[in-house]
Amino acid sequence: MDIKGVPGREGSIVYYKPQLVHPDLPPQQMDKIGSSGEIKKYNQNNGCSERSPQYQRKYKLGWSQALDDNFGLYDRGHLNPAGHHKEDASKVTMTHTNVAPQDRRMNNGPWNRYETRLKDVLSAGCSKMYVVTGVVPSSTWVDQNQRVNVPSHYWNAYCCTDNNDKPLNSGGSLGPNTAQGVVTEYTSVTVLETELRGLLNVDNNFNIFNGC
Repeated sequence: MDIKGVPGREGSIVYYKPQLVHPDLPPQQMDKIGSSGEIKKYNQNNGCSERSPQYQRKYKLGWSQALDDNFGLYDRGHLNPAGHHKEDASKVTMTHTNVAPQDRRMNNGPWNRYETRLKDVLSAGCSKMYVVTGVVPSSTWVDQNQRVNVPSHYWNAYCCTDNNDKPLNSGGSLGPNTAQGVVTEYTSVTVLETELRGLLNVDNNFNIFNGC
């Protein structure tokens, strides 16, 4: 994605993906009321009585994705940053499928500063900047029901290309999901991949980009 010259985020995290409840539901993201309405219509059309707990709208929505009240005291940390997009594209990132529990001080401090640096500094000289962001799962959950996992780390990788879409450079970052977390930056995706292989317990075939 091209993240240069983007003015800032739009909207707030209020959207869900009805199609994750059932593939026949609309693919567009919707707020909770809209999603609930689509599930209700599906239940009525398919004889799914909401007297049964497994057919109730909140249960079906929560079965398929995190709900607003599943994050406890954690921030809902963006994976695809809202501030890297303009207007409507920024609003599209405001879905519960694009966030994970993130320590508030990490989210508003080191990680936020890195996202700003990625947009304003590291993208300089790039015709395009391809960005991938992810998390490292942990053994910690927001609550005892193990609905939403609390990542141990957030990570980011980028690939900068020229006008012909040829790679110029790559890099990335890795930060513990703690109040005292420090974001470590890497000047090569290869080095980041080495670090992530150990954290994710994956083999040497793990690659973030093909050819960068």
